[in-house]
Amino acid sequence: MEALDASNKKASEELSRLIEEKKRREQEWPPEPPKWLKVVGGIGWICIGFRVIEWLQDVDWEKKSREEEEEEDEDKDEEEEEEDEEDDEED
Repeated sequence: MEALDASNKKASEELSRLIEEKKRREQEWPPEPPKWLKVVGGIGWICIGFRVIEWLQDVDWEKKSREEEEEEDEDKDEEEEEEDEEDDEED
């Protein structure tokens, strides 16, 4: 029975120590950055990454819009050629 009491006491001491440590961390300012942030290389690299992604998306949109314009121009050219051929046949 005494062994149980000793282990319970040890567990409660550990728990209270962890609770105190958590409270101390919450009161620190600025807060400690998450561990994954160190792996990534910092907040600056994340911002740069988002900017690069945004830039790539913009470039992709510009490329798509240019391709669509070229397709529309080709369609118009084909329609004009067909109209010219029809006019030639009528004459």
